[in-house]
Order: sequence, then C-alpha cells, then structure tokens
Amino acid sequence: MVWPKKPVLATLYAVKITRDGEYANIEYKDPAIGGVGLKIGPDIAAMTDQEILDLHNHIIRERENMAARYNHIAVEILPGKPQIEYSERCAQWVPRGDVLRCLIHDDQNLELVVEIDGRDLSLKEFGRMLTTHAGWGMRIVFVPDDEIEKEPDVVVGEKKVIPKPRNLGTPPPGESEGSLSCSEPGRLGMTYETIEDAYHFVNGGPPYEHTAVIHRGTGEGFFASEMAGYDDIPEEAEGSEDYLWIPHKHDLDLGKPLVMSFVLDRCPELYDEVSAVFRRKGAYGRFKDLLDRKDLLQEWYAFEEERTREALHKWCAENGVELE
Repeated sequence: MVWPKKPVLATLYAVKITRDGEYANIEYKDPAIGGVGLKIGPDIAAMTDQEILDLHNHIIRERENMAARYNHIAVEILPGKPQIEYSERCAQWVPRGDVLRCLIHDDQNLELVVEIDGRDLSLKEFGRMLTTHAGWGMRIVFVPDDEIEKEPDVVVGEKKVIPKPRNLGTPPPGESEGSLSCSEPGRLGMTYETIEDAYHFVNGGPPYEHTAVIHRGTGEGFFASEMAGYDDIPEEAEGSEDYLWIPHKHDLDLGKPLVMSFVLDRCPELYDEVSAVFRRKGAYGRFKDLLDRKDLLQEWYAFEEERTREALHKWCAENGVELE
C-alpha cells in the first residue's frame, strides 16, 4: 500500500474544492498527496474557494512553523523499570517511553518473537503495540544481544562502511601487525584455508568488531584493530571490487539459526530449553555447557565446522572466488 503524502501549500490550479455542510473538502490533483476535510463552520457559506484555500494554506504554514520549533527528545525508561504495560481498556500492550530495548527471537515455526523485559510478544502483539505511535517515524538499530542497554555508534553509509574495531587483541599467531600474506603474490586463486583463517579472525567478537579484507588478485589479507593500534586496510578497498570483505557468521546465518538447526536435527527434545537459553545474555556459553552435560559438545563442533565450510564455499562461489 502506498501511503499519501501530507498536504502541502497549494494554488487553486492544484486542488479541487467542494463543500459538504460546514466542511470544505480539498482534493489535490496530484494523487500522491492526501486530501483534507476542513471544518470551517457556518461562515463557509459566504467564503470563496480562494478564501477557503487561504485558510488551508495558513494552517499548513502554522504546522510547518510548529514542526520547525519542535525539538523531539526521546525518553528511555531506566533499565530495571518496566518498558511496557498492559492496557485493559485497549486490550493490548503499550510502551511507557519512546525507546524500546528488546531481543529478537523466533519460535519453532520461525515466527518472530520479541522479548521485552523478559516477556515474549508475538509478531501480532508487537505490531499492535506499535500502532500506538501510528503517524510517527521509527528508527531500528540492531545491536548484539548483550548490548541493548548501550547507545551504539552509528555510521551513515553502505553496509561496507565498517566502524573501527573496539577490541581485537593481537594478529593471528606468527603474523605481524597490519597485513597478513594469505597467498603468494600474483596468484589469482585462493585456498579455502585463506578464507577460513580470515573468517575466524572476523568472528573473534561481535559483528564489526573485527575486520578483514582480501585482495582478489594477490590473495593478500588486511586486518584492522584500533585497540591494538593498527589498521592496514587500504583506503581503496572501500567500494572496490578488487577486495573481498570477509563476512561475519551472522551474515551467513551461522549464528542462532545454525544452533536451532543442530538442535532440531540432533536433539529436538532440548528445543525449548535451548530457546530459553538464547533469551538471556551469555547464550552461547550456556548452550555449550548444556551440550557438554549431554555429551553433545563434540558433535556440535563437528556440525558447526561442516556447515561453516558449506556456507563459506557457497559464499565464495557467489562472490566469484575460485578456490584452489
């Protein structure tokens, strides 16, 4: 559905004005702009179309002036305090502030579940709650599940504009800070190990915390770490097809989706327990502890390695990388 634009200043040539009792109906000839039903009162009988339009334009100007003076301040409910409450009168959940900290889950049918303050809302419940702000705008910022109480850094740009790493530690063993030679210069092909090493480097933390790119022509890898004091990714790598930006596991659906795939395939009786684990912080650690108690940890590692290899081979093929 295409929503109409807000009414704008107009001339008599741009609108059609009709009367309905004490109301003036102003219809724009541009179908993309929404019409207006303007209540004037008994005085409408003595008004010309131009006078009705002048009143309409005056209201538009006042609305624009009010919008220009308005400075919106979003109120975020303090952590530990309830962010939502149930309205008996409306029979739905309503937000208490202008910011919602929440966790994103999916159920066994892959339907969205949004967790707010430990309470699970279905897609229908969450969507209905959002209607309390119908007519407003909304910004959605995705953050790691253990950082929902932090204000994230936001970089405006395309996906490949990657924030500087926050905490990387040291480069891979045996390599110097800066660049890592992954292949002999001049070789057009790459080994799977080249891609895999860079992939594990990127996945040493949350998305965007570690960064690695590989030059297609030389197979040379470049790494960055602000905390460790180096950033050797060439400036020309941004937006260049000569460089491969190594994905994070979440880009390949190798995070929680892989976990739930393993559970459904190998231990479906643990599905509810694992789902509950991933609704709290430190999920992966508790998940591995659970598997260790069930003697399934090594089986998980093998499953993860196999699926990761499959996903990376597919990613390479989609990005025109011919593995040796």
